[in-house]
Amino acid sequence: MRSEFGSGGAARSESAGSAPSAAGKSAETGAAAADDNTESVWRLVDGELTFDYRITVVNHGPSRAVDVVITDELPPALAFVSSPDGCTAQGRTIRCGPLPALAVGRSHTWMIIVALDEDYTGDGSDITNVAVVSSATEDPDPDNNAATHTGLPVPPRSVKADLALRKTAVLPGGKRYVSPGDTFSYRITVRNLGPGEARGVLVTDPLPAPLVFDSSPDGCRLSAGSARTVTCPVRDRLAAGDSAVYVLVVRVPASGPRAGGDGHGGGGQREEIDNIATVTARTPDPVLANNSNAAGTTGPGGGPLHLVRPSGHTTHPTRPPHTGHPSHPANPGGPHHPGRPQLPHTGGDLPGWLPWSAALTLAGGCALVVLARRGGRSRH
Repeated sequence: MRSEFGSGGAARSESAGSAPSAAGKSAETGAAAADDNTESVWRLVDGELTFDYRITVVNHGPSRAVDVVITDELPPALAFVSSPDGCTAQGRTIRCGPLPALAVGRSHTWMIIVALDEDYTGDGSDITNVAVVSSATEDPDPDNNAATHTGLPVPPRSVKADLALRKTAVLPGGKRYVSPGDTFSYRITVRNLGPGEARGVLVTDPLPAPLVFDSSPDGCRLSAGSARTVTCPVRDRLAAGDSAVYVLVVRVPASGPRAGGDGHGGGGQREEIDNIATVTARTPDPVLANNSNAAGTTGPGGGPLHLVRPSGHTTHPTRPPHTGHPSHPANPGGPHHPGRPQLPHTGGDLPGWLPWSAALTLAGGCALVVLARRGGRSRH
């Protein structure tokens, strides 16, 4: 029997060329290595790297083989995913069949789909898979009942990629905080720490309530149906060691006068703006903890970013003191005496110089009276 590993299709039976048709009680079922020109197919499914294996069995005679079974013990780097031909797995052992009968000179093929372990970091050349065929019919030559396939075309730098995201606010004029009415930018940097190439890189940023999205020179925009979540264009590939930068322009709605201060602290009410962006990719990421920026790190110095609102001074109208007497419209706040004329209330207090002026005038008048009296006595 010949066993062939590679890209395949559905199970099938086909002629393997001329074979002796002599009667007998045995069937030669053997396995040979895959053809040199056989090429395995890999694909990325939900971030998982998968491969197709084809295993073909040939009956060289002289008798019909019955209850033909394939057993495939997968290497540690591979895990069973599925089989369109009904093969099943228990742990790492895959079993295909039994095929009820395989005539002399005929072949049958099973296909299995396996996934590469996420911790594998090699190039695929060290992955060896061995399949073995057996039958209820006696085999006169069991030495060719096993087939070995070594090497898988693991795509370079696409096994896994550790993406890390950082986010920093870029404020105008060297400010350390933002005020109502400000427009400023966020700089988002995504770096691929490797070891593989990242595919389908996507950055999303749900803006917190104080912020409103304005624009992006890198094509980021509000997601469909969302007023706050910003999505940046998908990057098809990001090589290990490379970085991608996205700039988001946002604004703080003006809700009053701007905060005072020198731009390095400012007085007023302070509230932290915590804005968390996240990067994902189709390629498996071994470290998910660094796919988002840490909370409290988007300020210009790596600390928290604050929104400073001005301290508001609300003026309330003063109420007249309560005297226990009804007030008069012409003299609000003062007692009302019926029958007496009321002077209109001007609403002003006595100036501080008026008592002093009155006292001096009174003293001057008394002095003149005294002098006049002394002058009268001297004439008599």
